[in-house]
Amino acid sequence: MSGMRFVLTCVPGVDSQWFFTLWNDLFAVTKADEITSDVSIQVSSTSHVPGAIPVPASARLIAETPTRSLWSGNDKFWMQGNGIKCAASKSNIDIAISKEFWANTLFKQRDFLLVTMVSMLRLNDVYGFHGNGLVRDNTGIIITGNSGAGKTTLTHALLSDGWQYLSDDAIALEIDGPVVRTRALRRGFALTEQALQRGGINPIWDKNSVRELGNGKYLSGPSVATERQFIGQCVPAAIFFTSVGTADATVITQIKPVEALFLALEQAAGLFVDAKSASSQLNLLKTLVEQCACYRIVAGRDVIASKETIARVSEMILSAAKKNKSVSSVDNGALK
Repeated sequence: MSGMRFVLTCVPGVDSQWFFTLWNDLFAVTKADEITSDVSIQVSSTSHVPGAIPVPASARLIAETPTRSLWSGNDKFWMQGNGIKCAASKSNIDIAISKEFWANTLFKQRDFLLVTMVSMLRLNDVYGFHGNGLVRDNTGIIITGNSGAGKTTLTHALLSDGWQYLSDDAIALEIDGPVVRTRALRRGFALTEQALQRGGINPIWDKNSVRELGNGKYLSGPSVATERQFIGQCVPAAIFFTSVGTADATVITQIKPVEALFLALEQAAGLFVDAKSASSQLNLLKTLVEQCACYRIVAGRDVIASKETIARVSEMILSAAKKNKSVSSVDNGALK
């Protein structure tokens, strides 16, 4: 991310292979090209580090659930819960793991590590966003919407018609000169049992790697064919706010940037976690919706009906994105 590479290290007391496997299963990390700085993730074991990673009294509690607490202060975040403690700064994450962490569902493990990484990235002016990134014909798009809005189903349809993809359900955004750049963040696909059973045309997932994620979903790595469609980053030309309809045909309606901004705010990760970066994140989202052609898309039955109907939906989306003549820039390089 902006020449950033994650360097994972483990001290004795942690099964490093478990952690490395988990990290590589969850996040889009590729070979280190054009690295300008490293971000160290130091993993230790609480059983070997008494009182590991204490939260200073000066830190401010900014979020708390029955299982997790988050503090901030002096350009640093602390998080504790579910058998894990961490402190994230601009260039380093210290993580202390106990055996309790490995007893959690995969959903909780992924959620904790994702929030930890996103907390550190925001200190580098890189912000998480709830959405999918796709590319076709050198034209990038973002598909976003609430959970259950059909983002993965629509992404599956577009991938079966030849699109490339960045991430499922979580991407990263950063200002790159005058534009906002979208980067791959999460690896694999979160699927409902219904989606797994339906399969569809050219399944995007590897059926041999499916694992129960928790919260009624399953996690799978990409299929061999899908893996070849991975692209690390793009400058999006359009953003689609999706929902699931009951009609046969998909409907796309253009909206104004001001409406799109309010919708984008709902999908922004940790927007008001700390006042210092909130202004930068708001400016990024404003730049994003001004840069993109903005649409509401109500997905119909045609996104799962047949190759022919999917191709028509795909062409509709691509044509809508290409109306934005000012943005058409794609390069390949993931979160490093």
